[in-house]
Amino acid sequence: MELHANNLCLSYGKHRVIDNLSVDIDPTQITVVIGPNGCGKSTLLSALAGLLHPVSGQVTLNGTPVGKWNRKALARELAFLPQQPQAPQEISVRDLVAHGRFAHRRPFASHSADDHAAIDWALQATNTEGFANRTFGALSGGERQRVWIALALAQSPRMLLLDEPTSFLDISYQYQVLDLLRGFDGEQHPGLLMVLHDINQASFYADRIIAMKNGRIVADGPPEQVVTQNNVQTLFGVSMRIRRSEKAGRLYCLPDHL
Repeated sequence: MELHANNLCLSYGKHRVIDNLSVDIDPTQITVVIGPNGCGKSTLLSALAGLLHPVSGQVTLNGTPVGKWNRKALARELAFLPQQPQAPQEISVRDLVAHGRFAHRRPFASHSADDHAAIDWALQATNTEGFANRTFGALSGGERQRVWIALALAQSPRMLLLDEPTSFLDISYQYQVLDLLRGFDGEQHPGLLMVLHDINQASFYADRIIAMKNGRIVADGPPEQVVTQNNVQTLFGVSMRIRRSEKAGRLYCLPDHL
């Protein structure tokens, strides 16, 4: 699988958000995009998912512009989870997850044995099978986010694109979700590209960090290369001390004034 952005320019009306950006996404890695609010992280993710048409440049998947892909064929390659997805409160968890199989079903056909197997696996992989018959509205925030990830997994894509999957969650739920995503093996499960706000979470969970500011990439590489005092100052305008976790061996930031 090859996902590329080539000389990409993206705008909302007359407001240019991303200007002349090129990047290749490795589907075998966990790639995290970070940067200040309004820098273009979510806009880039939407374009990579084929949901935002570029002003110029293009996004290609396996050599073909994403805009030329058949919708169902594209959904079998990429699953996109936005920041605040919506669902009817009364729908059951299993029925919601089953919507992920739309890319694999013929019109008006009932679910096949493969569909049921994919749904069961997605519920099991996200530890949501225990409340599969509960209504979506009865779930906690962390449970809901795991259900959304289950829906994306049931889609059986080759890559998941997740826009701030930990937003609005208590810290315990944030790490439950990130641990879940980190536990996926890139050879057996989808590759991961996600936007995160927290640079420390990015450092601990990513194989690769893409740091953005003002619609441009200012740093790109493994956490060891991206999480530096200079980069943090450039991105967020704050002075940080960089430390290393003794247990995990990963870098993390502490404000200089604390």
